[in-house]
Amino acid sequence: MPSPFEIYLIDNIFCFYFNLNLNCSKHLNIIMKTNPKLSIVIPVYNEKDTIDEIVRRVQNVKFEKEIIIIDDCSNDGTRDKIKRISGSNIKKLFHEKNKGKGAALRTGFQHVSGDIVIIQDGDML
Repeated sequence: MPSPFEIYLIDNIFCFYFNLNLNCSKHLNIIMKTNPKLSIVIPVYNEKDTIDEIVRRVQNVKFEKEIIIIDDCSNDGTRDKIKRISGSNIKKLFHEKNKGKGAALRTGFQHVSGDIVIIQDGDML
């Protein structure tokens, strides 16, 4: 599983990529030439007003990707909205108790399968 050490901006999404043996320009060339799979981890808590738009924007990024949405026990209807989101590349995970953003991220990281891991906040439009 990749570790988040270096940051790149691709299509207005910050990408975290790990490889300490190469410099940044080489990383960007690898990213652009090899078309790696992105794992986009979206932790959410009470984001019913933004979750649909966030997922739409992430789906529009022109890379192979998986989207991992972790609901941290929302109580405003976010959970129901996530359940209605469709897509073969979307994984939906639900905490039964509010554990905080760090725990939501750790839950998401356990399910990534991509070459590059991206964290996308659920309220950042």
